Amino acid sequence: MQIEERPPQTQYIGQRGGRTLFHGVRLARSLNIEPNLFVTINFWETSLTIYEMAPAFLEMRRKYARWSQNPSQPFAGHSVPPTFLWVLENPEDRGFFHAHWLVFIPPARHLDFAAKLNRWLKSGASQIYTPEPVHIEPVSALIGAAEYMLKGQIPSIARYYGIEPVYQGWIPGKKRSGCSKNLGPTQHKKTWQAGKHKRPENWRPNKYRAA
Repeated sequence: MQIEERPPQTQYIGQRGGRTLFHGVRLARSLNIEPNLFVTINFWETSLTIYEMAPAFLEMRRKYARWSQNPSQPFAGHSVPPTFLWVLENPEDRGFFHAHWLVFIPPARHLDFAAKLNRWLKSGASQIYTPEPVHIEPVSALIGAAEYMLKGQIPSIARYYGIEPVYQGWIPGKKRSGCSKNLGPTQHKKTWQAGKHKRPENWRPNKYRAA
């Protein structure tokens, strides 16, 4: 009998992932491309399993990237680089697995994005069990939204950043958070060295302790 292999699991956002989100959202502010929508995709309300969530969400981000850079004729002039930060969660291991996604969308394309987002989800899931598996809210406090996403870090690192940790369950795979390339570590370093971005005052390398 062949035993099905399961991918490795993560329990927390690690040191590198947390640092990337922490600096990425601040870099977005320095570059004046702040994410303006907070999206929650409840994959548990679809036929997708927790093992299928990460691949399905990756495909949605790829479709978003093409959509953001190649607008249809009614939205000509509103092309933007893909700009986002994301985390995967499974609070208390209770099976309510979902993604949080901070994303920048030109206001003129908000309604079209919402329609496309539901279509992208349906293309990856054979069934949708609830009327609204996708929730979209405007971002009123960018740093606060990012800190909310960072609550699933290793507890000692979360507390180092002044965030109250809340266990967000196990997630298949090695990666449970990330961001677009224009907000990633390479761009962060380039922008900082060019004097266009100031690192937070409490940023100090190699000051993390194990949980």
